[in-house]
Amino acid sequence: MRSVKSLLTEFIIQLKKIKPATLLAILLLLGLVMRLPQLDGSLWLDEAAQALESARPFSQQLQIRDDFQPPLIHLIVFVLLRVSNHEAWLRLGAALIPGLVTLWATIKIGQKYFSAGTGWMAGLLLATSSFHIFYSQELRPYSLPTVFALLSWLQILSFGQKGAFAWQKYIWLGFWSALGLYSSYLYPFVLVGQFCYVIFTHLRNRTVLAGFVISNLLAVLSFAPWVPSFLDQVQAGQQLRATFPGWEEVVSFTQLKALGLTVGKFIYGVLDLSADPLYFITFGGIVVLGLYLTWKLRHQRSFWQKSFLLLCWGVIPIALAWVVSFWIPILQPKRVLFALPAFYLAFSYLITQAIEKKAITLRWSGISLGLLLLLINLFSSFSYFTQTKYQRENWREVHAYIDEKYSPADSIVLFSFPQEFASWAWYNDTNFPTAATGVFIVSHDPASPERQLIKQLTDYDYILVFDYLQDLSDPERIIQADLERYGFQQVDVIQGNAPLGMIRVYAQARQIIGFSQYCRSCYEDRH
Repeated sequence: MRSVKSLLTEFIIQLKKIKPATLLAILLLLGLVMRLPQLDGSLWLDEAAQALESARPFSQQLQIRDDFQPPLIHLIVFVLLRVSNHEAWLRLGAALIPGLVTLWATIKIGQKYFSAGTGWMAGLLLATSSFHIFYSQELRPYSLPTVFALLSWLQILSFGQKGAFAWQKYIWLGFWSALGLYSSYLYPFVLVGQFCYVIFTHLRNRTVLAGFVISNLLAVLSFAPWVPSFLDQVQAGQQLRATFPGWEEVVSFTQLKALGLTVGKFIYGVLDLSADPLYFITFGGIVVLGLYLTWKLRHQRSFWQKSFLLLCWGVIPIALAWVVSFWIPILQPKRVLFALPAFYLAFSYLITQAIEKKAITLRWSGISLGLLLLLINLFSSFSYFTQTKYQRENWREVHAYIDEKYSPADSIVLFSFPQEFASWAWYNDTNFPTAATGVFIVSHDPASPERQLIKQLTDYDYILVFDYLQDLSDPERIIQADLERYGFQQVDVIQGNAPLGMIRVYAQARQIIGFSQYCRSCYEDRH
């Protein structure tokens, strides 16, 4: 029987015989195939809010005070909605295509600056990453700044090529930087990292320095008209934190947790980062192998120069976001998605350099690290495709079930929120009756407007109450207590998928006796 070493050697030889264009097409096709499942899944709360805002007239597209994002995603979705409002179509234009371009650019940067093997390995890891797959299907502005960061880095890495001054490179750099600024408020941290890199690598080249500074200065100036709106959004965010204190815990993390979660999500993607021993074992293996390869390869002439690129690309922006988060909590893994390609390029560089060495221990360490990362990616992506707890809230199916089982003539959906959830509004094409408390937190005062609203709903036979976000808006379950005081009883629980949670059905006493058994069946029984 042939040894594993000989089989691996033959595999590498055969792999090298494949034409680069063919291999690139294979990786891009793999990336596309991995991003098709769940592409047409239900829009969750933030995605539906994005779609509803972008569905407004063009004159209102810049009126986004309550959404702490620049306006580019709103304008893109506005255009997409002129063609279709299908979930797959919206995500295709706003997330999937940018995600595939990011994959292509990662491969190109790996080949141009590191080696062909590094580019292919980084492309394989990024193509199978559940974290990147998830946000290549998200109707929110996370895929956009990532692709603009990659395209701008491509331009910067071409500055060192031999040849005369090419002014087109600086025009494209300024263009991508401007789009990046209009896609994410964390993009300035990308510019800082790029500035550090250019200063370090082209300090004596005044032409490059001048071109870089001017192109980015023009990009920053192009963003100046939006600054008043940005300040208004900051003020709106502060007001939200003051009136709805629990919301900050939902949208941000503690400083220490934010850093750890970013690293964890880059490695494990959508998986829950629990205290499972398997996580500690695999993470420890990645750390030990990574440090070992770094130690062994540290004497290579170009090692630290290439490491500096990854430092400026991946570490500096995250570190700056973390520091700013002491004042404004902005660091979340999805918001620094633009650092993920640098993360994979770093590991891919270590892996491919180690495999090319003659030392058996070094080669097998590189192979082990590559296989470990790839297996984690494949397991995480498979879990995302097959387990609803890792997928988005299925509001589309929940609405269809409620609309089928309950009559709008005698039923109403009640939300403990200032207004009906955007995800319900997006799918409520049948105008099923809804009501909302109108406040972020339900008052203890029985005379408050929201408590009086509940009293006014007693004419309905059935009232459906979502558990979704109720731990924040009604932690003491005042709504349920009021309904029971007015003679309602809980008669059914509709079980949505894990992120959405349960919908509790309350009925008037006169309806309970005749409540049919099939209506008591859980939502999941339909499957």
